[in-house]
Amino acid sequence: MIKQTFYNLPETKRQRILNAIINEFNSVSTNHISINRIIKEANISRGSFYQYFDDKSDLYEIIAEEIAERMKDHFMTDLVNVKGDIFKTFELLLENQSKNFDTNAKKKFQSFIPLRNSGEQSIMDKIYVRIVSYSDLIVSNIDTTDFVCKDRSYIRNILGMLFAIYKEVSVFLAFNQTTNESAAEDFAQKIEIIKHGCLR
Repeated sequence: MIKQTFYNLPETKRQRILNAIINEFNSVSTNHISINRIIKEANISRGSFYQYFDDKSDLYEIIAEEIAERMKDHFMTDLVNVKGDIFKTFELLLENQSKNFDTNAKKKFQSFIPLRNSGEQSIMDKIYVRIVSYSDLIVSNIDTTDFVCKDRSYIRNILGMLFAIYKEVSVFLAFNQTTNESAAEDFAQKIEIIKHGCLR
């Protein structure tokens, strides 16, 4: 578990450690993450590291937190720009991912998926859980004018389905089980199915 002492650090020091963790994840696969390289780049002692984190698994948690936060910011910007159209927002999300999903990005994404030692959540699962935790914020910004039901739990369930579809398509893309064009077409078709069920 990430310790509160990490969050209590001065902003500059916390960011320096976070940047060192991000750089490490960007440089090597998740199986080769090195605490030694992180503490060297962050300029902290090993003892300090363990004052902030229990073990290496906390690094997966913090990288998931960082990715989810960035995705949320990008998602909310798109949602506001398209005036609360949740379906268009997801289309933009996939479009943006497809553009930036080069070979290196796919390899990194692949390494986020199979981390399943002793039932431990993968990094992708951790990201997904965090993104879903932003549901209330997202739901409050969705234009529900044309929805057959405007109940928050109903809208939240639709949002959950859209995220699940997005997650599935992302995995297919990462493992080259589909092309960008096929993924976009499949995604659009599934979105249309949900639209027909929840819009007037």
